[in-house]
Amino acid sequence: MYHTMQHRFFILIVMMSALVLVSLAMWWERKETPRNMAFVRIRNTTIPVEVRTDAASRAKGLSWRAWLPRDQGMLFLFPKPDRATFWMQGMQFPLDFIWIAGDRVVDLTENVQPPPPLQTLSPSVPADRVLEVNARFIAEHAIQNGDPVEMVFDKNIKIE
Repeated sequence: MYHTMQHRFFILIVMMSALVLVSLAMWWERKETPRNMAFVRIRNTTIPVEVRTDAASRAKGLSWRAWLPRDQGMLFLFPKPDRATFWMQGMQFPLDFIWIAGDRVVDLTENVQPPPPLQTLSPSVPADRVLEVNARFIAEHAIQNGDPVEMVFDKNIKIE
């Protein structure tokens, strides 16, 4: 009987330790990759997007991720319109870039393959928002320069 109680106690400790480790891993992931969410509508397509508002999260972007779910994206917000430079370091899959100024598409960069060595990407005109989506999204949804863009944000999102 004593042996059985020790065994049960050991199993309980192992299970509690596993629960603590999983909880810590989930907390760390949220801490490392804030997932402010928003929705972006271009033409007749509305997609959920993760929002990046500060320099550190914009620099990390989608790097080192294995994939991006279909018809989802990552939206980069900048304090003012500029010709921001992007690169594909650590990217695992091809992307389309939709460059946005205010509420209009101002430039498009399609089917950028990873990793183009030392290649940087910038819009032809200043933009204050950049939407990264899976490659072929622009073609599949017939996105064009001048298309209106609507965005729904969490009111607590702050651009740094």
